Amino acid sequence: AIHSIIVSDTRGITRVFSYSIAVSYFRFMFRTFQTIFNSVGASRTAFTSSETSAPQMVPEQFAVEVTNFATQNSALIATSSDDFGGLLFPVFGLLGLGALILFLAPPLADED
Repeated sequence: AIHSIIVSDTRGITRVFSYSIAVSYFRFMFRTFQTIFNSVGASRTAFTSSETSAPQMVPEQFAVEVTNFATQNSALIATSSDDFGGLLFPVFGLLGLGALILFLAPPLADED
């Protein structure tokens, strides 16, 4: 009793495979997938460090310097919607982008 598998693709081509050929094909595909998966995993672990290091603490003086820098330059941080022109840049940016799209768009022709 020879078993067969009928496979048809999207183009309407129908193929008949014997059971042993289909099993060997699926084994081949599984081994190929397994080899690719293992090689990706091996390459990923090859470049990672196996050593674990203790977390580094931030020196207190560095934290104080960062805080001082932020407080001295607080005028550069936008705190309300009116800072740096409010909606001036977004509005002109969108208008400019729209103008560029209209400029680069091909002319619309009639389909006559």
